[in-house]
Amino acid sequence: STVPFLTRLEHVAVRYAGGSSSGGIDVKAPITIINSAITDNLNDGVYVENTPARIENNLIARIGVDGVEAQSGNAPIIIGNTIEDNARQGIYVSFATPAIADNTITGNASYGVFFNTVTAAPVLKGNVVTGNGAPLRIPAATLPALSDGNIFVPNGSNRIELWGGTVGDKRLSVLKGQDPNAPEELRTYRLINTWTVPDGTRLDVDPGVVVKFNGSNGINVNGSIIAKGTADKRIVFTDWRDDRFGGDSNNDGSASSPVPGTWDRILLASADELPAGDPDAGFGAVFENVTFAYAGRANWPHLEFSNSRGKLTSVERFSSLGYGIRAYSSSTLELEDVSAIANRLD
Repeated sequence: STVPFLTRLEHVAVRYAGGSSSGGIDVKAPITIINSAITDNLNDGVYVENTPARIENNLIARIGVDGVEAQSGNAPIIIGNTIEDNARQGIYVSFATPAIADNTITGNASYGVFFNTVTAAPVLKGNVVTGNGAPLRIPAATLPALSDGNIFVPNGSNRIELWGGTVGDKRLSVLKGQDPNAPEELRTYRLINTWTVPDGTRLDVDPGVVVKFNGSNGINVNGSIIAKGTADKRIVFTDWRDDRFGGDSNNDGSASSPVPGTWDRILLASADELPAGDPDAGFGAVFENVTFAYAGRANWPHLEFSNSRGKLTSVERFSSLGYGIRAYSSSTLELEDVSAIANRLD
């Protein structure tokens, strides 16, 4: 039923609702749902559409679809909830910009948090997202720093999927769980569409990280990119289907294999040079102990430099459909121990 004057639900139990494709609670006004239990519903637990509702400190569990679905343009606050054991996503977001903080999101069959497109949602903070099919598919702009206090390990598939777009300062890191001594870790990031690093910003990639690309996307850098691995923790940029690095991230066993030319390239276009005092001052791109594989869609190279300065040390490139490296328009490169294997061109 519709209750137009209702502004707050507190200490309420909503069970076995959600017929006719509706949520257990359908929210289309800026109300607060707090300290309540929404469980065992047929469809969504809480469905929020185009309103800045507040969903706080609730149990949302055993739902037939998504624990919380946030739709269409507004910015609900989803804070301090336990969202568990739901049949699809813990939180599903479509064209909304929710603030998601301090939730425990566990045991959901698909993703803990799933955005179906790029939105300008705030960074995730203080969430524990474990025991789900996978932890996250989110906009890259929403990706938190280590200091934001989230736990994303372990999950069934330890990977983070990122919508690209134009994204400011970010760092891709290897993540551990609540027990830093446990063997589980998250090192694989899947890029769904092209990520642009704008002027005045920087993308850092830490040792051991694996970046996997869907078809027809890459990274465009107008700011700077620093990817410095180590001899035993190389950084890898490769095809989404490449199981040798980062495991079977598409969960199909041996049914698919990586293909040359799957993803585009990393393009440095008038990249910002790192400032004086930085160990790599004067360069817009630094790649050290890095492997590139299966790029070159439309005959592009793995790395393309236009009016940019790059430093490459212990870099291997293989199975590109185009060139391994291309530089032009006053670009300069400093190369040491750079190899090319089985690229279609040079």
